[in-house]
Amino acid sequence: MSLIVCSVLLAGCTSEESNTNTINVNEEKSNVDTINVANKETPKMGTLKITSNPSGAKILVNNEFKGTTPLDLTLKEGTYNIKITKDDYEDYATSITIKDGGTKTINAELEETIKTGTLTIDSEPSRANIYIDGKYRGITPLTITLEVGSYDIEVSKGGYENYTKTITITDGSTKVITPKLKKIITNGTLAINSNPPVAKVYINN
Repeated sequence: MSLIVCSVLLAGCTSEESNTNTINVNEEKSNVDTINVANKETPKMGTLKITSNPSGAKILVNNEFKGTTPLDLTLKEGTYNIKITKDDYEDYATSITIKDGGTKTINAELEETIKTGTLTIDSEPSRANIYIDGKYRGITPLTITLEVGSYDIEVSKGGYENYTKTITITDGSTKVITPKLKKIITNGTLAINSNPPVAKVYINN
């Protein structure tokens, strides 16, 4: 019988602290002690492909910036919160689950942000009808939110001249109109006869 001595130096130990394992080997019938060393488990990974229309949008994975579209990412198995953002467009947000060896695809159709402003109309006298681009919208006083652009405004009230104006609404702006409506003057004919004729006539005097 032969005697084999194997020395194993453990990490973090000095030579004096090293452990010595003795393995007895029988020449006629060998007995081998097997030492199992645990291997580090390989992470389970998957792929996430992200595109957007329009492209060039920022990608955040669990609130961490990863790049811009289009983009392919390799992620560990698990669930992630995805946000895709671009100036002048609504944010796109979703939650996805990555599986080992799997591929997840996101095709984000981004919607343009609706830019608006505010219009306030307050006439004198009040309770006049308001038309915007020919469509009735209410009576004065009125505050209304409109998309960015140009509009034809008409304010009308019985017995008064119509008020018209073209205004432009810009993003985040507040436009105020305070029209003073003019009364309609109606002309008529007054016939005066006298006896005897050729008499003097006074009006408002």
